[in-house]
This record gives sequence, structure tokens and C-alpha cells, in this order.
Amino acid sequence: MIQHEWKAHGSCTGLPAADYFALLRKARDSVKIPNDLNQPDHQKQLSPADLASKLAAANSGFSAEDFRISCYPSKELQEIRICLNKDLSPRTCGSSAGQCQAGSVTMRPVR
Repeated sequence: MIQHEWKAHGSCTGLPAADYFALLRKARDSVKIPNDLNQPDHQKQLSPADLASKLAAANSGFSAEDFRISCYPSKELQEIRICLNKDLSPRTCGSSAGQCQAGSVTMRPVR
């Protein structure tokens, strides 16, 4: 998976692989997951908009439009995309980031 990420996303940055992955870790560590969403112990149902709003509220400087929610056809949460500029500042997600069209998504509990 790391090799794929490097070939698909990192190699065009002009950064050495180690620096690219250090930047990814910095980006990951800069975004907080709200406590009620981090490793839930029971199933949760939220609209994609509510989920994005909760993430924005937990992250100063971010708006709900800086997050995109992806879901499976079965309306299960697939992933949350965070849109950032090259300097890691938040930016509004474009249409290429995708968007879940379901009225609500299911977050499964962490076991």
C-alpha cells in the first residue's frame, strides 16, 4: 500500500519519499477526531452533513466543506476525506473528492 501511495501521490511532489511520508503523518496528526466519533462502542447513524460539521467543530480553522464523507451503497461509512492545501491548511473540497448522497451513514462500532 505504501508503494502505491508513493507512486500515485508522492512521486510528483518533488519530495524524497521519507519527507513525503513525514508530511502525511503531520497532516494526519493535525486533524482531531471528536471523542464521540473516535472508536465508537456502538453503532451510530449520522447524516454526512452532521458528520462533517462535528469534524469541523473539533478542528479550529476548518469548515464542514473541508471534509467529504464517502459511503458504500449500503450507506455504511467508507471514509472521511480531508481537503488540504500543499501547506496543510484546510481548503474546500472539490467535486473530485466525492460525496456520499445518502441521507444518513452508519458508523459501525470498533471491536
